[in-house]
Amino acid sequence: MTCHEQIEKSVLGTMLAENYLIVDSDVVQDFFISQIHKNIFGCMQALLAKKTSRRLYDATDDDGAR
Repeated sequence: MTCHEQIEKSVLGTMLAENYLIVDSDVVQDFFISQIHKNIFGCMQALLAKKTSRRLYDATDDDGAR
């Protein structure tokens, strides 16, 4: 495993533990060299966006039905 792969894995692992970093860090997919890490980061962004939109939907749901 190369040094950049280890660094990328560490960054992704940290972002998994601290989800706010996915948005607050201003990291983009092109930051990563490894295609698998780009894909993982893209999925993390998509899941966070889905989670955020779900919270907004739930907050605007008047009758509380889910």
